[in-house]
Amino acid sequence: MNYLKNKYIKNAAIIFSFLFIAVLTCLILLTCRFWLFGYDGPFHWQRFVTFKNNMFSNYDLNSTMGSAVMSFYPKFNLVFLGFLSVFIKNTWLLLYFNFILEVFIGLIIAYYTCLLYTKKFLTSYIFAFVFMTAMPIINWYFGLLDLGLITAYLFLPLVFFGTLKFIEENKYVELSLGLTLIFISHILTFVFASLFVFIWFLFNIKRFRLVNYINILKISLLVLCTNAFYWLMIVKMEWFNEINKPHFQTLQGFPESTMYIEKNGLVQVFIILGLGIFFFEKFSKINKQIYLVTVIITILSSRIIPWHLLDHTPIGVIQFPTRFMILSLLTTSYLIAVIGAKVLKNMSNPTIYFAISVIALLSMNMYNQWGTMNTAYFSSWGSKVVNNRLVSYRIKNGKHIKVTDIDTGDFADYIPKSNLMRYIDVYYHTGYDEEKNPIIFDASGSGTLHLKNTAFKKELHLPFIGYKGQDYNVLVNNHKVRYYLDKEQVITIKNIDKGNKIIKISLVKGWIDYISYVLTTLGLLSYAIIGYKQIIKIYLKVRK
Repeated sequence: MNYLKNKYIKNAAIIFSFLFIAVLTCLILLTCRFWLFGYDGPFHWQRFVTFKNNMFSNYDLNSTMGSAVMSFYPKFNLVFLGFLSVFIKNTWLLLYFNFILEVFIGLIIAYYTCLLYTKKFLTSYIFAFVFMTAMPIINWYFGLLDLGLITAYLFLPLVFFGTLKFIEENKYVELSLGLTLIFISHILTFVFASLFVFIWFLFNIKRFRLVNYINILKISLLVLCTNAFYWLMIVKMEWFNEINKPHFQTLQGFPESTMYIEKNGLVQVFIILGLGIFFFEKFSKINKQIYLVTVIITILSSRIIPWHLLDHTPIGVIQFPTRFMILSLLTTSYLIAVIGAKVLKNMSNPTIYFAISVIALLSMNMYNQWGTMNTAYFSSWGSKVVNNRLVSYRIKNGKHIKVTDIDTGDFADYIPKSNLMRYIDVYYHTGYDEEKNPIIFDASGSGTLHLKNTAFKKELHLPFIGYKGQDYNVLVNNHKVRYYLDKEQVITIKNIDKGNKIIKISLVKGWIDYISYVLTTLGLLSYAIIGYKQIIKIYLKVRK
């Protein structure tokens, strides 16, 4: 009992320390009362507003324009924000508390996944601390509001240690769970994580037997089935429509600038790559592989690879090859923990030096917060509007600035290419009749449009995007009418009488939707059964 009691006290102390660290990671930014919304911030905030008002819709019915952008972006990265918004109504506080919550959860995941693998407290604690206080996290969240990347980052330790367990013990559940959670958080990080796992498998392919390949198949099926509700919708949209995807002008690796190197954690990576040369012979076989994988990932992130030659290929969807660096941050954080734990154990007072190291790293993190704050608060471009996007805004004298109505009209991602010329009109709820006369509708959300029709219309082109392969119900004053998609892929109806009209558009679920629900249910049931077996196994072990 004393052992269990001490164990519980120790874990409670560790978790409390993680909460303290999570608060410190944004304390200076919080007290400075400002927010750097970033260039894509308005777009991601609009995603959150849509998610909050209609959690289960894959289409932007909230703003009544019909965009299927929600089908192409995973929603799990909005869950934490949605949960907190139930209790916190102030937008500014909501964003800060969401960051604290995500860092706190990330610390717990990183610590316990590492502990289950290494069975070493010091290594696990250092790994969690270094991994979740890395400088890029502040830049991704406060500079870009990249909710997907931050959320996926939390689950990378599951993939990392799950891969190591698969190679050494042929255990597949942790790796499968990590890939599943990343898939529904940020699709590009899933691609990078899959490549990361593939490189590991290539290093160890000689060790694989038939049972390993069977378990790889199990991992693939679990990930694909559980996420079927997401990827099957994308397949449907891509199959029937030519979709306009986000594209960065030029693919390029680092270095872009000294500031980029500082903010994206390359200093940490380069230091460990240098130290690794001296410690390489002392590394275990698996740690040597970790070091080599770090070198490979760093090269993939750099301009050594001629990424610009792939600008106009499907690989262009990556946008920023430098995002590979999140994997180098993962592996170097672990190598720091391994090296740091060994060095501390050889010191006369390891506890004191450990505390000094923690304080030093927290000080570096706070310095980075101060630098981020200076960039936005004191620079000439603070609070500037670019193309109707609020790049940065700050709060003075305790006043709260609402950002729920930020204009995102120039974001045309994931709409049919044939609709590009009409997209702005659709966004501002402007349709037209058979003579191309503009008609402005009132939109009340949930696919509802209001029109005061002053004359009979042979054709009425609604400000609502229609996707091929997706069926719709169109009601005019509660009467179902036929519709078709015009050449610009907006929903069009015919023979509309004079008078006040309420037009209601809703989605019709097809066989692909129901197949995706069945597959996702099977995936979740599989995880539930695996979890139940693990609980029974632990219970029986404790009883003995």
